[in-house]
Amino acid sequence: MPSAGGDETHSRSRSRSPTAGLPPVGRSVAESSTRRLLGTVRWYNGRRQVGIINGDDGQQVFVPVGGAYNGNLVPATSGGLFHGTRVSYRLESKPASTDPTAAAPPPGASTAVCAADVRPVEGVQPGLECGVETRIGGRPRQEDRLVANDLYDLGFLACVFDGHGGTRCVDYVSQRFPVVLHACYARRVSLLKQGLASLTGVEEEALISDSFREAFDLTDQEFLVTAREERLREGSTGLAVLIAHGFEASLQSLGFAQGLGCSGGVAKLFVANAGDCRAIVLRGRKAMRVSEDHKPEREDETARIQEAGGMVIRQPCGTHRVGRKTGESRLFLSTSRRGVVFLFSQQKVVVMP
Repeated sequence: MPSAGGDETHSRSRSRSPTAGLPPVGRSVAESSTRRLLGTVRWYNGRRQVGIINGDDGQQVFVPVGGAYNGNLVPATSGGLFHGTRVSYRLESKPASTDPTAAAPPPGASTAVCAADVRPVEGVQPGLECGVETRIGGRPRQEDRLVANDLYDLGFLACVFDGHGGTRCVDYVSQRFPVVLHACYARRVSLLKQGLASLTGVEEEALISDSFREAFDLTDQEFLVTAREERLREGSTGLAVLIAHGFEASLQSLGFAQGLGCSGGVAKLFVANAGDCRAIVLRGRKAMRVSEDHKPEREDETARIQEAGGMVIRQPCGTHRVGRKTGESRLFLSTSRRGVVFLFSQQKVVVMP
């Protein structure tokens, strides 16, 4: 089974050469609108499509909806923006808006002008890397699957699915889960009468977390249709992590060392787990486990499995086997030897900066 690791969610600062040709502080909007300025993204939220730029001229400028050339794209998508990205932009007078869902400039940002045509500066854009190692061991076929997807405005998604008893289930859920997750998120956003701009950061976290829980459940329900028709007896565990950019926070207030990104912007890691895959985040030389193994030998897991209609059998060799009573067929995110069935009633999503 492949191991899942976590990259640091904050970009490291880089040395940059002084840039000539910048308009001096105090240049008029009319003069600046025909010239491009340089700055660093303080934070950018691709879901809301707004952000803040710390200009090299010392001015803090608001990026309104439509101000970024690539709209809702975030790293690792080419052209995506997030805290620490070096950008060029133009200044424009901020038009008066009558739209109640439009985001207002945060405190400290200019209320008279805004950034337009914001584009990443090529060659200095921070990004993300994803790697994987998988071993088949003594099994006749590989039943593990890795997912690494850019989910448009939502963020960067990485998943590990550990199949058992065959590859039909693990193939299905690894292909469908990213699609279902983004659909669940988009549906919830569409129900907001005043859009994402009406939510606080905590409420936005809750919306993403609820989307994870719903996506796990819906993907399971979809596969069960095929499983019941074809009498399939296989399943899969699932571990999903999402790096979502665009949250406004002070790194100092979070207790991190200086220099881990652009002060004011932070990405958050959402972790959802069902089964015995494990997520670990490495920060410096410190490893932190950010998911809980769902194993049947745990007393709380045994009690929950039995309450949901399953049963746990301790084998002579000391391992625990999870079974289903007659008529029960919860397959996705269940395991036959090392994990747990019926996980959705207490599905947990961990959020960390």
